[in-house]
Amino acid sequence: MNFSELTIVCVTYGRPKYVGRLIKYWQIYFKDAKIYILDGSNQKLEDKYLNMIKEKNINYIHMQNVGIFKRYTYIKNILKTKYFQLVADDELFTSTGIKNCLEFLENNPAYSSCCGKMILFTPLLKKEVFAFSPYNLYSNEDSVRSQRVKSWLEYSQPNTIYSITRSENYIKILNECLKINEKIFSKPQIFFEELVEIGLVYQGKTKIINELMWLRSIENERIGFEDDDDRPEMIVYNENHEKKKFFFDNVIQNYLKNFELSGNDPTSFDLKSLYSEWLELTRKNINKNNSFFINLFKLNFIKKYLFKIIPKNIKKKIRFHLKLNGPEIISFLQSNNKGIIFDKKEILEIKRFILDFHNDKFYK
Repeated sequence: MNFSELTIVCVTYGRPKYVGRLIKYWQIYFKDAKIYILDGSNQKLEDKYLNMIKEKNINYIHMQNVGIFKRYTYIKNILKTKYFQLVADDELFTSTGIKNCLEFLENNPAYSSCCGKMILFTPLLKKEVFAFSPYNLYSNEDSVRSQRVKSWLEYSQPNTIYSITRSENYIKILNECLKINEKIFSKPQIFFEELVEIGLVYQGKTKIINELMWLRSIENERIGFEDDDDRPEMIVYNENHEKKKFFFDNVIQNYLKNFELSGNDPTSFDLKSLYSEWLELTRKNINKNNSFFINLFKLNFIKKYLFKIIPKNIKKKIRFHLKLNGPEIISFLQSNNKGIIFDKKEILEIKRFILDFHNDKFYK
């Protein structure tokens, strides 16, 4: 199966080098897919990156200073294919994994999304690519919609956000997101991932296949919340945000009802209550884990605070020689106990591709 019915969208800000890497990668492996880069950076992507675009299927849209939530919802305007994938600007996805996901969805109409196995990768000292896999992505296949939502709330980890999804399901989610008034509820992007995950599992079963698909990068620091008070579990329990909480309660209470799906769910299913309980539990766990004495007791103090003062180049050498980021990527995949199926030739090509990028062999 080719990629002509797949739209890939990268929502990015301030990482031109990694966008350039993606452009080159897509032109090797995804020539048939429809690809959009939604860039909210202050400056337009430099010509040396834009000139790399040789295929008409790759479209760069400079959305200067447009917030990330508006860039997410803009996807509705460009999504015309049967299938869709959202991607981060520094992560890579295998073409074999995506092909297998597309074939699975073609043959299983009861499923809203499909994703392959995921690993974390780190290139160190421009010499080697290391990998490990701390996450356990899971299939959510209960026949009852509400039970699938409850299962996701129990696991509460990214599971379908970068999966291959049915566009019709994703557009319904975007339609609900467009109803959020940012003047009342600022920074709605903090809930976007949860709304996507819940919306997808409610509209259909979700599948994790054994083929390797998602190479999640830890080359850059993760982009987090600007302030702890911006975290979703803090906003809805902050007395200073009563208006926001009232507005959000109304959104989440009607969120799934507006999908207007056929079939009945138990009348006792109350997403607002379940989601609020989940946020409360998350808040308590964060407060608990942030305790200085608990961190000290667990020796997290050394890892979290002392390690920060070590120069970056020294940290990389320590990580490289002690293999703190796992074994070499092929060695890891060949010895993994998670049933990951992979194409060795493809992964060797991707490994060389990553090392070339870090050894400045890309833009000459």
